[in-house]
Amino acid sequence: MPEPRRKLQPFFIVGTLMAVVLIGSLIVIFTSNPSAPVQPTLSYDAIKFRAEDVIEYLRRVGMPISDLRSLNVPSTIFSATQGFQFLVVRGDQVGAYIVLSYDPEAELGRNALSLKGDPTYKEWRTFTAANIRVLFRPNNTPILDSELESHLISLLSAPFRTQFPTSTGSPIAAAFLQTLTAQPTPTRLPPTATFVIVTLPPEMRATANFTPQGGMFQITVTPQPTLPPRELRPTITPFPTRTPISAGFSAILTRAPGQPTLSLPGATNTPIEPPTATPFGTLPPTTPPDVLILNNTPVRVAVLPTVAPQEENSASFNERAPRLVGPFRLIPEASTTNKHGSTLLYTLPDGTQYLAVLWLTNSPEEAFQRYSIDLAAINGYQRVPVGEAGIVTAPQNYVMAMAIRANMVLIIYRPSEFATVVSEPVSVDQITALLKALYDAIPVN
Repeated sequence: MPEPRRKLQPFFIVGTLMAVVLIGSLIVIFTSNPSAPVQPTLSYDAIKFRAEDVIEYLRRVGMPISDLRSLNVPSTIFSATQGFQFLVVRGDQVGAYIVLSYDPEAELGRNALSLKGDPTYKEWRTFTAANIRVLFRPNNTPILDSELESHLISLLSAPFRTQFPTSTGSPIAAAFLQTLTAQPTPTRLPPTATFVIVTLPPEMRATANFTPQGGMFQITVTPQPTLPPRELRPTITPFPTRTPISAGFSAILTRAPGQPTLSLPGATNTPIEPPTATPFGTLPPTTPPDVLILNNTPVRVAVLPTVAPQEENSASFNERAPRLVGPFRLIPEASTTNKHGSTLLYTLPDGTQYLAVLWLTNSPEEAFQRYSIDLAAINGYQRVPVGEAGIVTAPQNYVMAMAIRANMVLIIYRPSEFATVVSEPVSVDQITALLKALYDAIPVN
């Protein structure tokens, strides 16, 4: 071999090897399966919460709110866009709170600094999530603070973060968020996504990809399909009318007779006309405390026997729950319990999911409030022979069926209206059979 060619031989070998590696890499890239698309993540930009959204949600989950007043904001103390002060009163337990919403969200940080220097509010504990800040009065009953904070986490933090376990209403939070995204307003960004409740297989329950909110449920995001006609969408019950005044707080909106009021700097007692709207979930004043109004007919509901809100009672209900009722099949490993009640997952043969939730409240009065709140948001229902107040609702409602027993409320939820699985038609008789089987499984003392 000539000397010049012998000198170039190493370069030819190196070049050939590089070409082989390059060609092999291209073959692997173009023949391998494409990677799975990245699951879209949800940011708080998708929902611009308002203070009244928080009040509405707290009412829906049964917090006994009273002495509700609207704050005149922004002010020298609160640089918020909307705010309310209210009391939570349960027996001898009392808590005072202020909820504020901010837009733009950057005002949250600036207002935090000014509140630290305010002589009235510097000792108040704060809870901040999304664009919402809630202030807790220092001498509140601790158990009320804990319960309210758990509800706030359920609404404002758990659906967006994986590290927040809570003990309060995951299905209610999902339904409420669904309602918010379905109803853009001039003060809220139009929704870019919608929420669906999904379950995960056992091997994925302990991963960072799900929200440990009540067990194994998570809120995920899917591209939003075409919305149904507005009259078929979930609606938020109108908030009580708020009449602004020149300064301080507006007039009292809701306060039960005999309950205390909250007096803070800037509060006024100027008499004005009462709100024109009925406070959310309030029964007519002439209705006895153990009577519900169904289809304009008074229905008396027994208030005994009650079941204590304890996790063992929730677990007893789950153990007694029917495994198979018509087309509904229970998924035991997806069911969860806590002291506030239990959540059961039922599926149809096509995979459509239904949630059944037993709420254990502290008293029959709270159960009546819980039932009345959901009833007020239902558009069309018929009574069924399950307890004294069993109902099955029209198809456009998120609540599918509901019953009450002493201090317990049993609710079956339909799949989200934006669920990716088309629901199999279920008859009223089949729904009634499931509601009755669950009602009969409620433990009684």
